[in-house]
Amino acid sequence: MRANTSNSHFVRAWMTLGRAVTLAQILNLHRIDSGDTARQQRTGSQQDATETGLACDTLDPASLEETRRSFWSLYIFESYGSVRIGRPCTLEEDNLCIFLPSPGELSETFLPSPMPFISDSTKLTGVGYLTSYAAVTIMVKLARLCFEHVSILSRSASDSGFWDRHYRLVKTINDYTAIFQRYLTAKAVREDPLAFSLHLNLCATHINLHEAAIRKVEEQDLPKLVAAESRKCSTAAAFKILGAIRMNWPVQRSERDHFTLQATFIGWPISMSLIALSRSLANGDTTPIGIVDSLRLLCAALDHVEEADGYWHQASRAAVAALAKWDEQQHESRPGE
Repeated sequence: MRANTSNSHFVRAWMTLGRAVTLAQILNLHRIDSGDTARQQRTGSQQDATETGLACDTLDPASLEETRRSFWSLYIFESYGSVRIGRPCTLEEDNLCIFLPSPGELSETFLPSPMPFISDSTKLTGVGYLTSYAAVTIMVKLARLCFEHVSILSRSASDSGFWDRHYRLVKTINDYTAIFQRYLTAKAVREDPLAFSLHLNLCATHINLHEAAIRKVEEQDLPKLVAAESRKCSTAAAFKILGAIRMNWPVQRSERDHFTLQATFIGWPISMSLIALSRSLANGDTTPIGIVDSLRLLCAALDHVEEADGYWHQASRAAVAALAKWDEQQHESRPGE
């Protein structure tokens, strides 16, 4: 399914995902940690699980944790697919009574660490160890909140609550970024494919949020100074994506390099960084040569993760066109060549 979500078989993958999500809901997997079930798995006891729809033999701690990790994979894939087709997600966080992924190897002696629900963010600061997988899951939640924020703006030009939501989301994302810090270091981004994806997508969420603010300023004809901080933050996030891509650029393609392992999930960050930097090129926010070289590398990176007619290539057409226009202008300014 992961491979199909990033190529021409997306429709097939979306249908498969829909069936998987429906089955998860029928089995009540989104509530396996509600009530007594949560207490049972923490103590390792095995009791009847008819309320959750799970077979009794899956109630040992390792099997329950495997179920959680599988469920959160569905959550991540559905979120990605929903972005592609512009439809709301079925798995809403307010209805999820399932703990975030716990650290630890799934063995007979496995006992999960106490983990909160994804909706209970106040308890995250008390978690002893947050895995990169759990961090990615939370990051997806942040991206979904940001997409909903931006979609409200697109549906209503008179969105009076935009700025309140914007600054609230800025604070929320910054707070979570501090929690994720161990996975945002250069060492982690180089060594852990999930940390690489986390870093890129978190930066893309920043870009999405701040580019929406820039559009809002333009629509309301507000002073450009109002958008100055958003322009700065968007460009900085784009350069962070660029830095991570350059640091992990595969010398030789393999099935184990970061680009291959995370291809499904890094097309969006690359596309968002292209959009942000092409705007900077058009507005003259930074040195053109540096921006142009960055855009070229990002275009090459996008070629690494999908075909030339892929979805994120199409989403980035305006940025590619801006780069082509700049090249044309430079050629025209050098007569005699």
